[in-house]
Amino acid sequence: MLAALYDSSSTKSSSMGAAALSSMVTACGITGLTTLPCGLSGIEQAVVESTMTLTGVTIDQFGSKEQAAVVKGLASAASIAQSDIAITRVSETTRRNPGVQVNSQTTLTGAEAAKASAVQTAMSNQAAVQTAIQAADATSNVASATVATTTATNAGTVAGTPAASVSSAALATRFSAAAFLLCIFPAFICQ
Repeated sequence: MLAALYDSSSTKSSSMGAAALSSMVTACGITGLTTLPCGLSGIEQAVVESTMTLTGVTIDQFGSKEQAAVVKGLASAASIAQSDIAITRVSETTRRNPGVQVNSQTTLTGAEAAKASAVQTAMSNQAAVQTAIQAADATSNVASATVATTTATNAGTVAGTPAASVSSAALATRFSAAAFLLCIFPAFICQ
């Protein structure tokens, strides 16, 4: 029965990115979801959300190579790891200068959480972000794009809760249940 719910050949698989999941949730009219991570035992986390508008590139030209260049550039500008950044939404802009709006979320964990203010400042620096994105991949479509606007906000901090005594079996069960839900969630959304 569960195998029927999860079809790995489907485009709605567990490899769905944050941007695709966000679009699906929005299309279904689901609201009130938080972007803050769940608290980890004894580990502080902070989230910085950023929005930038790129001109000189269209939505059709903004593929996975360009997304990777944006992530690499943002990480370079903010002096953090690329793995801390996820693009959460990409949309077309139609105002004066058509282009692409890119929303991203940076999750800082442990000692890195103290850098949230510096990361927010770095991601708001239009000139530094543009230079870093253009340098990230000279062969991508964003290499000649212009960062028209960029903003970043500190979306919040989750304090590290005191470590509780949890058996490894209980922890494995929690992670297994979470992985299971993430795998079948796309099968039920908007059904």
